[in-house]
Amino acid sequence: WALSDDTDGVIFFHSKAYYEAHYIHDLLSDYAFFSNIRNQAVLYLDSTTEAEIVPMFTKLLKIGTHDSFKRKQWSLSVITQLYVELEHALSVNRSAEINKHDHYYLTFLKFQQLVEENFINTKSVQQYANWMHISAKHLNRINRSILNKSTLEIITDRVILEAKRILIFGNRNISQVAEALGFTDFAHFSKLFKIKTGKTPTEFLKLYN
Repeated sequence: WALSDDTDGVIFFHSKAYYEAHYIHDLLSDYAFFSNIRNQAVLYLDSTTEAEIVPMFTKLLKIGTHDSFKRKQWSLSVITQLYVELEHALSVNRSAEINKHDHYYLTFLKFQQLVEENFINTKSVQQYANWMHISAKHLNRINRSILNKSTLEIITDRVILEAKRILIFGNRNISQVAEALGFTDFAHFSKLFKIKTGKTPTEFLKLYN
C-alpha cells in the first residue's frame, strides 16, 4: 500500500486457522472478501453502515489491549459480527451477482457439502466424482477454477482442519485423533499433518498451547 499522509483508519488481521478452528460450519470463504467467486476488494460504506461498523474496530482494539475475560471468544464474536455486517453491505451494493461461472460454483457447493458430510470416512477423489456423476478430471477442473486447489487438496485441508480442532479441544492423544479421522496408520496421519502444516501434531499442539 502507498498511503497518503492524511490517511486515517485501522488494520486488523488474523489467520484463517484462528477463525475456522473455532467454528464448525463457518468458513472464511463464505464471506465475499475471502471468496474467489464473489471477491470485492473495496467496499465504500454509506454513513449509516459506517456508523454501525466503525465501533466494531474500536471494540477489537479494546479487546486486543486488555486482558479480558474470554478474550478469544469475545474477539471472534466481534469479528464474525463485522463480517456479517460487511456481507450485508456488499449484498446491498453489489452490482452483479456470480457470472458465467454459476454452474461451476453450484457444483462446487455440492462437492463442498459432500466433503463436509463424508471426509472422515471417504478421502477418495474418485468416490466424490462418482457421487456427483462427473469425472474426477472435471471435478478437479471445477475446484481449481473456484479455489485454485485440487480436489485432493480440498479434502485433505478439511481433514487437517478437523485434526487441529480435535487436538486443541478433543482431549485425545494423537493416535486417537488419527483413528477418529479414519486413519488406520498413525504414521501416515502424522506425516500428512506435517506436510500440510510444517509441524508434527505434537509440535502443533505445543505451539498452540
